[in-house]
Amino acid sequence: MRIETNKKYRIKTKSVVFEQKYKNPHPEIIIEDMDAEVFGDIWQKRQYVPAVVAFMMRQLADDLFDKGKKERAYYGKVMPFGIGELVFKSELEEIK
Repeated sequence: MRIETNKKYRIKTKSVVFEQKYKNPHPEIIIEDMDAEVFGDIWQKRQYVPAVVAFMMRQLADDLFDKGKKERAYYGKVMPFGIGELVFKSELEEIK
């Protein structure tokens, strides 16, 4: 699957963090772009950015830590809240 900017996706992997934060383990997210495009570098090199800190904490809570070594991350806004989050490509599914 090719991830497109300004397109809405659903988080398909169950997220304990998103369940607590948004009352939905599978929220919808509109992808803005890849991490490097949004932050000027890959997320691993932008650890002072609040969305990156939240992403690192979510990786631990949702047992996603190993994915960070293999996958690119995308930044988007969780709907309807408009809160920015980083997600891995494998977490996303198209909404048809």
